[in-house]
Amino acid sequence: MLGYFLYNTEPKKSKFLKKANKIFDKYNRNYSPAINYSKVTDKKLNSSKLFEKPVKKSYYLKHKINPDLYLKLIFTYSWVHKLSEDKQRALKNDIMKLAKKEKHITLPYRFVLLISKKKSTS
Repeated sequence: MLGYFLYNTEPKKSKFLKKANKIFDKYNRNYSPAINYSKVTDKKLNSSKLFEKPVKKSYYLKHKINPDLYLKLIFTYSWVHKLSEDKQRALKNDIMKLAKKEKHITLPYRFVLLISKKKSTS
């Protein structure tokens, strides 16, 4: 039995995140929160031929945080740490301009649980 748990934000469900992602793209062209990791993992499980077709269960959650906490969250991303200090400062300014318009930022998350059995060897 294999259980695999994934999560990601759902930018298409938030006007704020759509705007924030455009800012992220400005500093990191490889940033792609829209990747559906459950589909990618599902394909990998199926192509390995070691497991039965996985059962997928999705759960949704909206998390409200204040703009300052959101900024701290962004600065936990590894790609942000790789930016020069000047680019980090510019990113912070761009995000704060966007975030200061918000009292709270709602982050819509999708959690996906993939469960699969190992194929029998008989």
